[in-house]
Amino acid sequence: MKDVFLKTVPTSKQTIAAIKPVARVGAETPVTETLLREFKRSLAPYPTSRIKLVEAEDIPIEGISFKATLGHTPGHFSVIVRSYGDTLFIAGDMVLGEASNLVHPEWAMNIEQDKEEAIATRFKILDLLAATGTRALLYHEAFPGLGYVTKSGSTTFEWTPTEDTKAIVERCRGYQLAARRQ
Repeated sequence: MKDVFLKTVPTSKQTIAAIKPVARVGAETPVTETLLREFKRSLAPYPTSRIKLVEAEDIPIEGISFKATLGHTPGHFSVIVRSYGDTLFIAGDMVLGEASNLVHPEWAMNIEQDKEEAIATRFKILDLLAATGTRALLYHEAFPGLGYVTKSGSTTFEWTPTEDTKAIVERCRGYQLAARRQ
């Protein structure tokens, strides 16, 4: 078995947190070789003294933790941000769109490296998000992708965008305008 994939997230002014390899695959494939090469390339600009390796459930800085959400790719993690009593679950590529993965979480996508694990992870995390009412950021939902997962059947889920989605979109437009002026 070989460690294959890591992911990076910014943590503080001077530190980069890199997730330790957690997924194991039996053989090297072009996909895993590419992922590992890209990971190494993404960290190359940083001195090793500024890199902190973390694992699932680690908290590299207060308010930020990681959850293994394996299946899409080896070592896929989601990020959990806690601040001022709120929690945001940043899913990454664990859910690939409402029409498919929320209504039919049992459907596997061609791009998922371990389809059985992706399906099991999806059910587990969607159940958790629905049960706790935790706000989620789903990359493959309509911008800005913020909302809540609710259970709509024994094995199906629904997506409800947050009520403040319009305000978020307007704020982002303001940031874009300000950035253009600089």
